[in-house]
Amino acid sequence: MRLIAIDLDGTLLNSRGEVSPQNRQAINHAQKAGIEIAIATGRSYREASEFCRQTGLNAHIITSNGASVHSRQGILLAAVTLARQDVKEILAWLEEHHYYFEVTSENGLYTVQKGITWLDEEISRLAATNPVLYAEDYKGGLKSPDRPLIPVASAALIWEQEMDYYKVFAFTTDAEKLRAGSERFKNQTRLTVVSSLDHNFEIIHRNASKGYGVKVLADSLQISLSEVVAIGDNENDLSMLAAAGYSVAMGNAKDPIKASCSFITRTNDEHGVAHAIYHILGKKIPA
Repeated sequence: MRLIAIDLDGTLLNSRGEVSPQNRQAINHAQKAGIEIAIATGRSYREASEFCRQTGLNAHIITSNGASVHSRQGILLAAVTLARQDVKEILAWLEEHHYYFEVTSENGLYTVQKGITWLDEEISRLAATNPVLYAEDYKGGLKSPDRPLIPVASAALIWEQEMDYYKVFAFTTDAEKLRAGSERFKNQTRLTVVSSLDHNFEIIHRNASKGYGVKVLADSLQISLSEVVAIGDNENDLSMLAAAGYSVAMGNAKDPIKASCSFITRTNDEHGVAHAIYHILGKKIPA
């Protein structure tokens, strides 16, 4: 194998949002063996590149669920953007129905001011079901003060800008509202709706996917897809798991993900990425 593409949340990161020393050591081992490493995430490029900087991870980066692909040197290799009219229609509907949303663009990560209040209300409802688990999860996630979020007064101030739009992320803890939002956009001819969390849906261009991102990156590196490994845990990873020559599902992945893969590793809290890498390399895990 010559390229390993790894999802972040629920895969490389444990439940505390950390990269374990075991996972870091396994990635270093793979890179010393000449294997290219890519991060494939639904996060924005700014978030993912900052993550790589902070963790010292020298990796290629596939972001916004495959809508943009960057080399490890930061060179943009490909981008599949949403049409401005589509963004306008999506945001107008989400704003009207009080969904918390974020727009990933070339200029940054946008939301509306009132959406932050909606998000607080959503997280309060979620935290009421499990205060310890959810309050901490979302404090370090969507509510993290380190996220490069740009709040504006209205959605119109986002879609009126001349810029590339990569992804729209929507979040709700209401199961019926989540279903309705996903259904509203999933049959649009130019759009794809995927999910990376239990309480979200994400809208990208029909031609964008993590699988597309892996293909673009592999081609730029002159690597056959048969020499690619993909590791993931969620619905938005399915396309890259299908594209790769060898696919690995996390132990914490849902059953349909596991059923589609060549190998099932341990969970993200049991250093599943490290176990997968050493399995692929035919090595024993260091004590």
